[in-house]
Amino acid sequence: MTVFSVHVIHYVNFCDGVQPDYPVWWSTYLVDCKDVDEAVRIGRVRAKSVGSIITCDDREARLLFGGIRVIMEVFDNSKGNVQVTGCPEVASFQLQVKDREALDRLIDGSEVRAIIDDVSGE
Repeated sequence: MTVFSVHVIHYVNFCDGVQPDYPVWWSTYLVDCKDVDEAVRIGRVRAKSVGSIITCDDREARLLFGGIRVIMEVFDNSKGNVQVTGCPEVASFQLQVKDREALDRLIDGSEVRAIIDDVSGE
């Protein structure tokens, strides 16, 4: 087995239809599986389980699965030295892109300008 990191993009779709920009969550999940195809499948199932109605910028919105941006092989775990159970989220950060075109480029792995939200709490 191999441990992969699956980098997933979720984005906010405002329920009132006014979409001045796209708030985005970039989450990283760890998956212990046999190959990259299985990592994609497990990561996609885990990512799609997140979707829900949320409040963003004091507005009702849907948190939607955008896609998988990156999959990286982290290490060979064939000896079972590290136990990865389920599909834990190990990192997440928020950013913002200006429009749907930029969101699509972000999901596709292309270069895109984004604003990373301040997560320091200051």
